[in-house]
Amino acid sequence: MSTRAMLVITSKSMTATGKAANDIFKALQEINMAKRVKPVLQLPVINSTEEADAVLAEIAAHRRKIELYEISLRESVDALKTECTDKCEAHKQAIEVRGQALMQFALARRDDIFKGRKSVALTFGSFGFRASSTLKTLRKFTWERVLNLVKDRGLACVRTKEEVDKDALRALDADTLAAVGCKLVEEDSFFYELADTDLASNQ
Repeated sequence: MSTRAMLVITSKSMTATGKAANDIFKALQEINMAKRVKPVLQLPVINSTEEADAVLAEIAAHRRKIELYEISLRESVDALKTECTDKCEAHKQAIEVRGQALMQFALARRDDIFKGRKSVALTFGSFGFRASSTLKTLRKFTWERVLNLVKDRGLACVRTKEEVDKDALRALDADTLAAVGCKLVEEDSFFYELADTDLASNQ
């Protein structure tokens, strides 16, 4: 006695049985396998330096296309940024004006509106006063002078960024490099360079 095949797809409430279910299931498997298969690069066969030079020319041509697309993209982005800035400026000014108006209203009515509280909650938002502090320099002091005074007093109030100087490490001998967990590896890395071309003349 054969077992009846049955396929149920719940997202669209689809049901299939028997051969139809087997056919659909097989098709779905083929689709999933096709999605997982990575495309195989078809490498051009190079048999001479002339053909290698031709490949370099093709690479240069593709790079020129990419550069042109990127230039076009940057120009489009710059144009969109300018358009966005122009359109947003009036709204930013409107926000600034209304924010200042709210502050003036709050200052003028501070005693009667904010009795026992620091903020007022309304339907579309809230406003009020928050305790805050701002660090400023004394009169006739600059931040550069403050930095020197902090250093002179040995205060831990200076931010520094430390990183490995790889160029300096290259000058060390093998034993010293090994002692700090490094080694200098010599290897031949393949490279290719394209001859200089004028992008504008190849558009």
